Amino acid sequence: MNIFIDLLKPNMITKQNHLILLLFLQALLFFSCKESDAQFAEKLITRFEEKSINRDSIDWKVFREKVMERSKVSKELGIIAALTLNNNPHSSYYYQGKVLKGIYPQKTSNDSCNLMRPFKRKNFKDIGYINIPKLYAIPNTQN
Repeated sequence: MNIFIDLLKPNMITKQNHLILLLFLQALLFFSCKESDAQFAEKLITRFEEKSINRDSIDWKVFREKVMERSKVSKELGIIAALTLNNNPHSSYYYQGKVLKGIYPQKTSNDSCNLMRPFKRKNFKDIGYINIPKLYAIPNTQN
């Protein structure tokens, strides 16, 4: 620190010293203003606690632990963990030009016709079938 005090003395101000001092001040401002991952995670968790539509059903202790753990790796992973634990597939988070969403299991439909697709019609030459696309129930009007 004494070096920088010496740089401020009137007889020591040269272009080189002035440049060193300027670079030091810029670095100091950059690193002191940068938000840490832990600070970011705290803000994220607080935001979810205040705004989540599911806030009454979330275990906030577990939520906090998992989001903090993922945020140590990256802020994006912390956001994705928070969205996933929030358990609202319609929620998203806009971060650094990207829309982030939680990770949810894919919904699959039970399409029994897809189960039969491997069977080719030519394999069943002597078998006849009727394709009924939809079945409708006719209400019983006789009472």
